[in-house]
Amino acid sequence: MSRGFYSSLPRRGHVDEQLKPAFDTGRGLAFARCLIHIIPVGVSVGVMMLSFTGYYYADAGTQHQNIQLGALQFAAKVHETLIVASLSTVVLHQIQTSLLGDAGVPFSLLTTGHQLERVFRRELWTGLFGSGGRRRPLLAALVMVAVVLATTSGPASAIAMIPKLNWWEVSNARFLGNHRHFLATNPEKMWPDNLTEGYMPKLDCLTSEGHTDATCPSGGYPTFSARYDLLPEPIILNVTNITFVNEGTGHTARSVACEPIGDLEEEAYRASSFSQLAVDILWECWGLVRGEWDASPRAPSARVSIVLPKGMSLKKPQVEVQCKQYNYTDGATLELPHSRLVTPPLDKHQQDAWKFDPAKLWNISAERTKGFSWVDVSSYAPGPSIGVAYFLPQAKATDRVGDQVIACTVDARWVPIEMWLEPTNDISPHQSASFVNLTIKQASPTPLPQVISIPLGWAYSLNNPIFGATFTTMEGLIRPSEGSVKLYAYMLSLIIADGLARVNSDTRPFNQDDPRGFAGPASLFGAGWDSTSTIKQQVASGNWTEIRILNKRYGFGYSLGGPLIKVAIVILFLHAAIAIAHTITVLITGWTSGRWTKVEELITLAINSPPTENMNGTCAGVSGAETWKKVVSIRERIVWEEDGGAVGEGHLDMVIKDEGEVRDEESGKGTFRYRKAVESKMYGKMPPDRIK
Repeated sequence: MSRGFYSSLPRRGHVDEQLKPAFDTGRGLAFARCLIHIIPVGVSVGVMMLSFTGYYYADAGTQHQNIQLGALQFAAKVHETLIVASLSTVVLHQIQTSLLGDAGVPFSLLTTGHQLERVFRRELWTGLFGSGGRRRPLLAALVMVAVVLATTSGPASAIAMIPKLNWWEVSNARFLGNHRHFLATNPEKMWPDNLTEGYMPKLDCLTSEGHTDATCPSGGYPTFSARYDLLPEPIILNVTNITFVNEGTGHTARSVACEPIGDLEEEAYRASSFSQLAVDILWECWGLVRGEWDASPRAPSARVSIVLPKGMSLKKPQVEVQCKQYNYTDGATLELPHSRLVTPPLDKHQQDAWKFDPAKLWNISAERTKGFSWVDVSSYAPGPSIGVAYFLPQAKATDRVGDQVIACTVDARWVPIEMWLEPTNDISPHQSASFVNLTIKQASPTPLPQVISIPLGWAYSLNNPIFGATFTTMEGLIRPSEGSVKLYAYMLSLIIADGLARVNSDTRPFNQDDPRGFAGPASLFGAGWDSTSTIKQQVASGNWTEIRILNKRYGFGYSLGGPLIKVAIVILFLHAAIAIAHTITVLITGWTSGRWTKVEELITLAINSPPTENMNGTCAGVSGAETWKKVVSIRERIVWEEDGGAVGEGHLDMVIKDEGEVRDEESGKGTFRYRKAVESKMYGKMPPDRIK
C-alpha cells in the first residue's frame, strides 16, 4: 500500500544547485537584508514611548480585559522572536565578515549566530574569554551582548508591553480647568509645635459642652467612654483602631490607631490618627472633581490626594505615652517615667529626672477621691510634651497605706504622612503607614519632627467637667480597683492623639475663580473669610498656602516607575541601538552575504571541504578546549596543474587552522592553494580531485 502510494507521487528530475556568490556589495540588497530590524525596533520604540509618556491603557474591569492582556502576552513573545532574529542577523553578518576576511572565527563561535539563546554552552564562553575572543574584541563583545539580549528580551518585552495595574494620575485640566487652589492657612498654623488656647475653636471647649462638640479636643470622649465602660481591660487592650465618623459631614471616617511600644508587658503605648483638617481638605477636594467622575460612562475607582509646596507635607499627630505606678506617701516627690521614650532629642536625656510633687496637684490630705491632673513640664528643655498624674486612693479613708499615683509622660509629634481618599470605594482615608518610626535615622535631610509643647491652657480642654457629675472626662476613665498601668497608658495615648487630630478642624480650603492672575476674587469653602481679599497679598503674607489636587484612577497603564521597567527599557534600547548601527554600517559599506545563514549550510560546506589534521580525533565529538580555540575561515580552493595552469576554481572550503597560522597559502604544483573569496564571483564548482 505504501509503495503504491509513494510511487503514485509525481517525481521531479534531479536539478543541480545553482552557483552563488559568497558576498555582494550592493546597497539595495544590503538594505533589503536589514528590513528584519524594522518591526522589532519599531515595536520597541513604541512600547518605550508608552512608558516615557505615562500612557493610560484602560480602567480596571473593562470589557474583554483578560483577553486583551493575554493577547499582549502573545505579542510580547512574537516580539521576542523578532528581536532574536534581528540579533542573529547582526551576529551572522559579523561572523560572515570574519570568515571571509583576515581574522577568521574561533571554532567555538562558528554557530553562535544560529543559537543565541543557548547560554549554557561551555564552548561559547571558551570562545568569548579565550585567546580567540581576546584577539577579536569586537566580535567577542558583540556576541556577548547579543547573547545576553537574546536571553532577556522575552521578559523585557513582556514587562514593557503589558500595562501594569496601579493608580494613575489624571490631568487636572479635565476636572478643574485652570483654577489654582489654596489653603486659608499655612503649615505652621495647621500643625503648630506650640499649642496655645488660641488653637481651640471656641472657649466652650473648656466647659461641660466641650466633649459634645466635634471640633473641640475632647470631642471624642463619648466614643472612648462608651467603649471603655462596656468592655473589660483585656478586650480593650486588643482593640487597635477606634473609628470616628466625621460629625460635620457624616460621610468621612477617621480612625485612631494604637499599639504597645516594645514588649507587650511594657507600660508604654503609641497612638496616631489622621488630622481631621487633612481629612476635611481631601474631602473638599473630592467635592470639586466628583461631578466629572460621576459623569463618566463607567465611573472608575478614584483616588484623591493633595501636594503641598516643596518642603511641606501633610501631617498627623503621633503620641507616645509611658506610665508608672508609685506607692504614695506624704511629701514624696515622684518622677515621670521615660525609659521607653527614645525619639530624639529625648534619647539623649534618659538620665534626666523629670520630677513633680503630687501634693501640689491635689489636696491629698482632705480629698479621698480619685483624681486626675496635668503636670507642667515646660521647665524641662528639652523635655516631653506634658505630664499626667492619676491619684488612686486607698478604699479606707482612715488608712493612708496603699494610696497609688500613676505618673505618665507624653511625647507628641506632628509626623509627615502620605494620605489619600478613595471615595468611590469607602469613606475612610488611607495612609502609607499607621506609625512612623522616628528612632530610625532618616535618609532625607529633613529634620525630625519637634516635640509638641502642650501648655496647661490647651490641655484643660481635654479634661472637661461633665454636666451633672462630680468628675471630669479624664477622671471618668479611672478604674481604681481594676485598671492596670497599661490601660492608663493605652487610653491616654488614644485621647491625646484624637485631641491633637482635631486641631484646626474648622479650617477650609478655597480656589481661585479667576485663572488669569493672582488678583482675582476667591470662592471660599467655609465661612469667616473675606472673599474680596487679594490672593497675592494673602500668599505673600504667608496666610495662604497653594496646593495641587492630585487625581488618580485605578487601571492599567505604563510608566517608568520601578527598577524592572528601567532594566527592560535598557534591554530594548540596546537592541534597537545595535540594529540601527548595523543597518547604518551595512548601508555605508554595502557589504552583505546571504550565505551560511543556516546551520545546515555550514554542515554542507564542511562535508565538501577536505579533512585536516587539526581536527584529528573529533569524529566522535569534541571534548578538548584547544579544539574549540581553532580558527575557522572560508577560502576559495584552487588546484594547480604541472604546466602552471589553474583549474578547479570556483569552490569554497572551510579551512581550520591554529591561531596565528597562515590561511592564504600556496602549495606546490599538482596540489592546491587557498585565497580569499572574490566579490560577486559565482561559487559551487566541485574541484576535479573531489569528484568521485
